[in-house]
Amino acid sequence: MLDESLKQQFKQLIVFYGRVKELVIASERYDPDAELSITAFGELRNALDHVMKAESADYGFTPADELNKHSLNEYYNIHVGKARAHLYRAAYDAYDVISIQVLDDVNQKN
Repeated sequence: MLDESLKQQFKQLIVFYGRVKELVIASERYDPDAELSITAFGELRNALDHVMKAESADYGFTPADELNKHSLNEYYNIHVGKARAHLYRAAYDAYDVISIQVLDDVNQKN
């Protein structure tokens, strides 16, 4: 059974994911060919992979040899933390795309 604090962290991660996804979608408007924003999509995918690892452990689908190294709570916390880190990188990548385009727009007007 997971600690209540881990469940709260997961709820926060869900909210954070929604905000980052909106930001990545906004960056697509500036990069319709996804030449620059592809890294943000990769980070979202990586975040989802860690979420699935955490949730799989909670539902008993993680191989025992992986869980032998950590308790369920530790394993879950590790992967939720890694998912959060990937979401931060996705957000930074999306902001990078937006800032490059905004800077280009400003330079074109001058």
